[in-house]
Amino acid sequence: MRKFRMAFMAVLTCLTYTSLQAQCTLACYADINLTLDASGHANITSEDVLNFYGPECGALIVEPSSFDCSDIGSPVEFTVTDPLTGNSCSGNVHVRYNVGAMTCYADINVALGPSGTLTLMPDILLYDPPGACIPGAIISPSTVSCADIGTPVEVTITDPVSGNSCWSTIVVEDPRPTSCEIIVPGTIACGDSGIPFSVLVTGGYGSFDYTWEIKGNPRGWSILTGQGTDNITMAVGEGRIKLEVTITDLCGKKRKCSVKPECDDAPAMRESDPNVFMSVTREKGYYGFELFPNPATNALWVKYPEGTTAASGHLFIVNQLGQRQVIALTEQIRKGTTSLDIQDLHPGVYWLILEDAVHGMMTKKFIKL
Repeated sequence: MRKFRMAFMAVLTCLTYTSLQAQCTLACYADINLTLDASGHANITSEDVLNFYGPECGALIVEPSSFDCSDIGSPVEFTVTDPLTGNSCSGNVHVRYNVGAMTCYADINVALGPSGTLTLMPDILLYDPPGACIPGAIISPSTVSCADIGTPVEVTITDPVSGNSCWSTIVVEDPRPTSCEIIVPGTIACGDSGIPFSVLVTGGYGSFDYTWEIKGNPRGWSILTGQGTDNITMAVGEGRIKLEVTITDLCGKKRKCSVKPECDDAPAMRESDPNVFMSVTREKGYYGFELFPNPATNALWVKYPEGTTAASGHLFIVNQLGQRQVIALTEQIRKGTTSLDIQDLHPGVYWLILEDAVHGMMTKKFIKL
């Protein structure tokens, strides 16, 4: 008896479900038109899209039920489903926007792209309606470029369906920096290497190209690394130079700034070291004591004052620390000149010291490249 009741209940449930399926019949409209509101949005319910549905349907689900300007232009398929029976139907929504009066922003500042141009879009110009709600909008002119910097551009946008239009004044912002400043280290020692310099840029936008240059006599200074960037390292020669950087923006306009860094001579070393010479950071010589070429690479020629001979003079080279350097005389003193082989010296600032009984100690600074 109990088994009979269970079987009867199963048959009854099956009949009831089949009956509900038969009574929950859904029939959707094949196509419906949907107009977005002023904010560019709209929703649909089952009552909006169903031509007929049976009395036994449950809480119907509509997907998708929300639409915006991005749905304009192509039909969007929707589906209505009864979660109780699984019955469903579908159709298409045609989304449109009832374009009335159009309102553009009055004045708009824009920045150019990396190529030096900018394509104008409806969402840049329109205050109302939303720009995406006007597919195929006609914008004239449609682009701005470097040529428009400094001159306001009047731009018109037109709805191709209604013919309504509005206009804006576009101002293209100048990408050129308003100012720049070269940052110099606090202390620079003559003959040092790897000294960092950088440039601080104010204003402008986009990427910049940097061209560094030593103006005039380089005096042994040179740029080691970083050319083309906002940070460089330098090899330091002697004295003061003029360092200039040219900054080029995405439109090819340039901004220049310069500085005159100066290096300090090395301090005198302790007298207790016999290989260290004091007070060689100032030149002292007599007429006829000359070095050439200066700067030099491999060989340095020395012209002696009158009266100096190989027997009476002592010749040597010291670095910035006052330390004696090993050099070779490629020629003996001949007619008052001597050639020194300096190719093994490291690049930097050195002093050549000549001492004899007639003139005392004479010093000349030179730069080894």
